[in-house]
Amino acid sequence: MSEIEAFENKELFENVLEKDEEIICIKKPNKTKYFWSFGIASFFIALICALSILGIAFETPYWWIVLAVSLFAFVLSILLFGLYYKNYFFCLTNKKIIVRSGIFGIDYKTLQLDTVGAINVTVTLLDKMVCKNTGTLVFGSMSSPMFNGANGSGGGYRFAHVEKPYELFKLVKSTKENVLAEKAEEK
Repeated sequence: MSEIEAFENKELFENVLEKDEEIICIKKPNKTKYFWSFGIASFFIALICALSILGIAFETPYWWIVLAVSLFAFVLSILLFGLYYKNYFFCLTNKKIIVRSGIFGIDYKTLQLDTVGAINVTVTLLDKMVCKNTGTLVFGSMSSPMFNGANGSGGGYRFAHVEKPYELFKLVKSTKENVLAEKAEEK
């Protein structure tokens, strides 16, 4: 998403912005990387379900029902991921990071920049194979720590499947430093 498109989408975050808060950038996950990640996950979940049920199902003449249900679950999960993607945006302001998501409703997660204690950038093998310049930024704070060590999987706030993750990391870090400098001047 270009910066022009990002600012055309700033109304997406008006519900959670403070009066004097300014949007620095809005990002959307890379569509190809997003669907590859969740498509692969959906496939393996459906495969595991099918294989575990097939052990029992082959004893009956209705094994094809198990395959149909597994295929339906796979297609349904892809459709739900598509609905989720439609509402999935990330925002960096001069005060906080915001993650906008949801399938049927809109949810917002916000984290004040001055409370961010760690920012990790993760570039996976799938990032390298599918989209040459994507990755994930994971933010941790005392109130929302990162789980599972350096890669931050399992929780926290994340800007997942974003393009140019190292450039975004630098932008977030410099914005955080500006916020901390302003707070220090106020004291």
